[in-house]
Amino acid sequence: MLFVQWNLRGLFSKLHWLQLPPFSTATVLVLQETFLKNSSFVSLRNKKIFRVERSGSPGGGLVTAVSTDLPAQLVSFSLPSSEVEILGVKLWIGSISNSPVTVVNVYSPRGIFSDSWLDSLFSQLSPPFLILGDFNIHHPALGSLFTSADADMLLNWISINNMGLLNMNKFTRFQGGQNPALLDLSICSADLFSHCQLEVSLDQFDSDHCPIFVSFSGFGDRTVKVRSYINWRQFSNKINDCLDNSLETQSIEALTLIFHSCSDSSCHRFSSTSRQHSPWWDAHCNYLKALKRRLLRRAKTYPDPSNWSAYKKMAARLRKYIKTRKRKFWERTCEETARSHNAF
Repeated sequence: MLFVQWNLRGLFSKLHWLQLPPFSTATVLVLQETFLKNSSFVSLRNKKIFRVERSGSPGGGLVTAVSTDLPAQLVSFSLPSSEVEILGVKLWIGSISNSPVTVVNVYSPRGIFSDSWLDSLFSQLSPPFLILGDFNIHHPALGSLFTSADADMLLNWISINNMGLLNMNKFTRFQGGQNPALLDLSICSADLFSHCQLEVSLDQFDSDHCPIFVSFSGFGDRTVKVRSYINWRQFSNKINDCLDNSLETQSIEALTLIFHSCSDSSCHRFSSTSRQHSPWWDAHCNYLKALKRRLLRRAKTYPDPSNWSAYKKMAARLRKYIKTRKRKFWERTCEETARSHNAF
């Protein structure tokens, strides 16, 4: 699955490029500075369009174009007042349809952000998610020679909330007379980081920004884990039998073969598939579940009333937290559905 992120600086002037590969074959196009007006009509072959226009002044505008065969829903955010333009779309992708991926399209004209705006955005996102856009910030960590006003704030926000920045060493904007810059950032939730690969195009396609190709694969697939367990008593007995039955002094190579043979015959292998959790399940659920298992093992090993009491309290705590997570997830889903007029 291919996502294309691009500040194209005028959609109509680049429409001929969008009808050709790799744009026409991409699953999702995440476009900034479309320069569209409310009265502008635009369509792309085999794509459904989600768009936001800038009101009150020319320029700006966002478009997220999704393949028609991919279920998608507009996501509404309730954020503090800001000049940052934002467009959210939720995608149901193949085997992870029970946990949709939220794609957030962002354009900041001057790279100005606030803590309240960033924190509010993150609080309304549930993993997995991608945040793609033109943030217009400069920082030495991104290859710039200076630091813009809110660059430290934005990078700290990414780090503190355990998000991944896919590109930190490839410039994306080239304009005559100015140093190249990395203004277009690709951010993802931690669970997507190992499943995303990023490539910056060498062609600007008549813009001053290079398109960014984000390949997305493997997330949500059930992996088969094979675990080996050895029966040490059986292994020891087999080693002793082999050594007792050998009449001659064994060489190191022969002893090594005996050990390997006894190890393989005493080893038992089990395969299991990783479990798919519900979309409301989070890291704290895993933490409480692990504590519950630990207390259960302790209670079974040392069947003291205090140990059983601690286990029951942890089980009740986990049930209460799961109930809260389910209720909040359902309330947020209902709010998003009520706000959206472009569902599927």
